[in-house]
Order: sequence, then C-alpha cells, then structure tokens
Amino acid sequence: MKIEAIRSRLDKLPQGTFTGTFEIDLGAIRTDPTMQVGDRLDDRNKQRLRWSYKAVSDVPPLLLAFVDDNDGGPIVIDGHHRFNVLATLQSEGHLQGGKPINSVQAKFVRLTGEEARHQAAKANSTPDLQLTSSESRRVFATYVGAGRHMHGNGRFKS
Repeated sequence: MKIEAIRSRLDKLPQGTFTGTFEIDLGAIRTDPTMQVGDRLDDRNKQRLRWSYKAVSDVPPLLLAFVDDNDGGPIVIDGHHRFNVLATLQSEGHLQGGKPINSVQAKFVRLTGEEARHQAAKANSTPDLQLTSSESRRVFATYVGAGRHMHGNGRFKS
C-alpha cells in the first residue's frame, strides 16, 4: 500500500490507534537509533528469523510509526531484528515464495516522538528479552519522557 494512503487512514483515527496490516516497500521504512533500547541486535534471533523468512513461515508484522515531529516515512517501533534480516535478504537477492524480497507486512500508528520511543522501549522489554541494566534504565527514561509516570491529575504514580 502507498505511504500516502496509509497516512490518510491514520489521519482519520485518534493518535495512538493502530491500523493495518498492510504491505509496504522495504525502501520506504526508516530506522531511528533512539527507537531501539537494545545495545545491539541478537545474532541468534537474526539467524532464526532468517530461516523463517527463507522458509516462508509466518513472522509477525513490523510495527511502524509516523512520528508527528518528523516529516519522513514510517519508523520501525517494533521489529528491528526482522527489518534488519529482511534488508540483508533483499540485498543478497533472496527469494521468498519465488518472489524477490522487496516488501513486508506492517501495522501502522501515528505517535508523538516521546510516545514512539516509549512504545519502542515497551516492545523491547518483553519477558523473553533479557535487558542489561543500562537498557532497563533507557526503558524507564522513555516511560518518564512519555509522561506515563504521572496520573491525569498531575500527581506522580507510586
């Protein structure tokens, strides 16, 4: 689906509401290091994903955000490993189901920069991922940065 059509759908929804799943060209997707709390991508996870894509297995869609304070294309919020593997497979000229790998399934959302960073951090702090102390601190910083540490009445959460 074209970026403009996806943006148009999101403009009709309240901010923070997901839409999709749509197919999008890999070249239209951007990454932002502030959206990845991990210090590096896990090689074992990338290898597992590589085999899944090559075997045409079901892989969850990427989560991409149009960030309000940014005029560019969608940014990866959840799926950094998947995007990295797909970009590598694309550059190597691999096929998936007999077709070149040029696109990916993704869900989309429109967020502020702070909320996008918090959503990305939340996605990277699932129980199956072991975060380092510094990564855990970055997750908490995004929580505070997005204002999630406050109640609606301006009082701190305990």
